[in-house]
Amino acid sequence: MKQTGAVVVLFLAGFVAIVFWFQGKTRALSGEVQHLREEIVSLRGSMDELGKTTQTIHRRLNPPPPTAWVSVDDDAAKGEESAPVTIVEFSEFQCPFCARFSANTLPQILKAYVDTGKVKFVFRDYPLSFHQHAAKAAEAAECAGDQGMYWEMHDILFENHEKLEAEAIPAYAEQVGLFMPDFLFCLESGKNAPEVQQDIQDGKQAGVSSTPSFFIGVTRKDGRIKGTLLKGAKPFDAFRKLIEEKLKEAGDG
Repeated sequence: MKQTGAVVVLFLAGFVAIVFWFQGKTRALSGEVQHLREEIVSLRGSMDELGKTTQTIHRRLNPPPPTAWVSVDDDAAKGEESAPVTIVEFSEFQCPFCARFSANTLPQILKAYVDTGKVKFVFRDYPLSFHQHAAKAAEAAECAGDQGMYWEMHDILFENHEKLEAEAIPAYAEQVGLFMPDFLFCLESGKNAPEVQQDIQDGKQAGVSSTPSFFIGVTRKDGRIKGTLLKGAKPFDAFRKLIEEKLKEAGDG
């Protein structure tokens, strides 16, 4: 009996020791679990901060394009007056990038949006000072416009943007069928120089610094648009994206 009692005591003592050992382990594991939870919460906070920092950097590296109020003035235009969206281009005839836009991208815009009544396209002059023939070429196009043939002259000047010396201009006017006495008088008198200068001033006020520059916005009855600026001879898809946004804004998309 004494031996049996001793065995029982030893068994109970061992059992109690095991219980205490498991309790200690459980407390240790609970502490580790709590520590891991705190680490996870801290990590989530760090990730949130990293996400915010990444968004801030992205916004700074990719700011939204600027907007400006621009008048369509009385410049040459294609499309319907009631078109929901207006594009105002500031450009010049000696600029190779402008010529590339005119040859490659403009026809796509005309077919997809102008001819379908969705966009009015306006051309305004912005001859750059380092292109010595650009200002007179702009005046020549305006003189052709006085005879109702602005776009014909626009096209031939861009086709010959590398050959716009003063002596070459009359030949282009003859090719498009202008009445030469009136054209030459207009060009030599500088009749349309103030019109070209007004375009330049309006462009500077809107923030134009290079050509071609485009302002795309919802058409308004007062002859102005709050246009989003698109710089350079961008591909058609860049114009399509912005035009579609403006059509939705106008409620016509």
